[in-house]
Amino acid sequence: GTAARGEHCHHLPHHFDFAAYLSIRLGHLMGELVEISPFTWLALLLLFYISYAFTFTGELASAILFLIGGYVLAGVVFGIYWKLSWIQRQLIPSLPHLSSGGVGGGGGRDERSPLVQHPPINGRGGVAC
Repeated sequence: GTAARGEHCHHLPHHFDFAAYLSIRLGHLMGELVEISPFTWLALLLLFYISYAFTFTGELASAILFLIGGYVLAGVVFGIYWKLSWIQRQLIPSLPHLSSGGVGGGGGRDERSPLVQHPPINGRGGVAC
């Protein structure tokens, strides 16, 4: 009953300002997104040196360097995708009862969902913490 319901709830003070919490959390994440790390500066410096080296190479060497550059660029794009996915996971936590096909997944009602397992509260359904 009540003990099982409390396991899924976080104990927050009654005066907890959720809007302020989201504002602070978003500020931290945006700061990480905008920050230019020393690694990024070194990568740019290396890119400039490589582009300068193109002026001294022949056609075959330039073709090989362009091919290598394409693979490196694909790796960088994958890294950016991974970082943006990480930021999205930080902002929108995964909910197991939503990812199992219950809501919006086309699978209908998921009977394993904690929201479905608990009895309705005041006739409205769901779980109140």
